[in-house]
Amino acid sequence: MGNELLSVLNTVMAGLAAAMNLWGALRTSVMVRRTTRIVVVLISMYVGAIYTAYLLDMVTTQELGSVYLRPALLVFLTVLTIMPVIDLLDPVERLRIETTRIITDLSTKYDLLQEQMTLILDRLADAQTEVRRLKDELTTFKAGQAEPMRQLLVAVGDSAFDVDLSALRKAQRAGGLSFVRISPATRAQLERKLERDRSLGRPARWLHLSVHANRDGVQFADGMATWEWLSEILAGVEVLVVAGCLSDRAVDLLGVVPYVIAFSEEVENRDATLFAEAFWTAMAQRGDVDIALDLALDRCPPVLREIIERSW
Repeated sequence: MGNELLSVLNTVMAGLAAAMNLWGALRTSVMVRRTTRIVVVLISMYVGAIYTAYLLDMVTTQELGSVYLRPALLVFLTVLTIMPVIDLLDPVERLRIETTRIITDLSTKYDLLQEQMTLILDRLADAQTEVRRLKDELTTFKAGQAEPMRQLLVAVGDSAFDVDLSALRKAQRAGGLSFVRISPATRAQLERKLERDRSLGRPARWLHLSVHANRDGVQFADGMATWEWLSEILAGVEVLVVAGCLSDRAVDLLGVVPYVIAFSEEVENRDATLFAEAFWTAMAQRGDVDIALDLALDRCPPVLREIIERSW
């Protein structure tokens, strides 16, 4: 009886040791994948159940007392059953911990993103407020900003052309035009004025010459100036009106000025004065030479349209 009991115990211990060694090798093996380990766990549980049934059958058949074998069988069955469960719970616990860590990390990042979004929305609202303020200021500035005055330089050859100054004063009162006059104008005075304005960075753009003219040049208070000399001093001038009879050569010789208006025949002082007032008023209001010329000619006698010469 004692030998049989010892044999059974040795058999149980040997099976238990073999099961634990096999299970330890499976747990530490890097080559065994997770799915294979699960299958092995299930197979081990199945084999353990069969082995336990075999031992119980052997005890029953040999009629050995349960006092000696039940504890050993209980230990074997417990270890064989719990070991796979513990092994399965270990990756589950690691998965739970990792999942908890990921969720916590995502929650922290979400909170940070919410704070950044709130900050961005606040800054966007501030930017929109600033844009509206700047728009209001711009609207106010445009509404209160006066149209810049267009400046005209007028050179009068002698007192016979003072009537032109009266016409230009009417244009000035119409708004948008101011003029500086040189009367009676000498060649030196005109040259110094043009040079000084250029040196100050504000060259005279518009020039009106109320002078006697002929094919050779124009008459200033100190003598005749040739068209060639006049061309040399007019750098920066964009629009020139030569209100003198027979001044049409200016159109051909004053190529330095983009827009030159002159008369090809003798013109009545009254008509020349009317043209000067209408043209420079339109220039101040429109700023376009073609439009200004058309408007001025519409207000003048038809004959004036026939003797007007232009350089463009």
